[in-house]
Amino acid sequence: MSKLDLGLIGNSRTSALIDRDARIVWWCYPHFDGNPLCCSLLRSEEQNASPESFGYIDLAFPGGHTVRQQYQRNSAILQTRLEDEAGNVIEVTDFAPRFYLHGRMFAPAMLVRVIRRVAGRPRIGIRLRPALNYGSDRAYSRCGAHHVTFFGGTQSMRVTTDASVTALTEERMFFLHDSITLLMGP
Repeated sequence: MSKLDLGLIGNSRTSALIDRDARIVWWCYPHFDGNPLCCSLLRSEEQNASPESFGYIDLAFPGGHTVRQQYQRNSAILQTRLEDEAGNVIEVTDFAPRFYLHGRMFAPAMLVRVIRRVAGRPRIGIRLRPALNYGSDRAYSRCGAHHVTFFGGTQSMRVTTDASVTALTEERMFFLHDSITLLMGP
């Protein structure tokens, strides 16, 4: 069973659970009662450790450990700070946007993840491995110039980013120079 020391982000339309290693372990998409794209909570630790595992979105930061995980004051914005043994530090900020648009509250079915270099020259990788049918199948993907779209569920999910799409789809490690942003939603 996975450790249940989890942070919750949400915007009244969608929500996600994030563990202390900045892995999105549960995210029903596009609504609270939707089929979970991220559903690694349904699997054992051994199954999640397998190289072929899926049902999550996470960050590879070799040798990294969690220094701090906390919410920004009076918000549902979760910040996770990770550091490795060489003194490289990154900060992962996760939230589900919610704002006024045309005089009404707008809460899109999306998550935002910002990965920022704090110190050193961190080398990271990003694994986008959403699932279908409560974890029984892996979603298939198609790439664009600045996005990856995952298909197979009731609604496709697009990850738009300023990071290298090739690095994301091939799960390559890269040096984080400043920050990258992942917009995950319709």
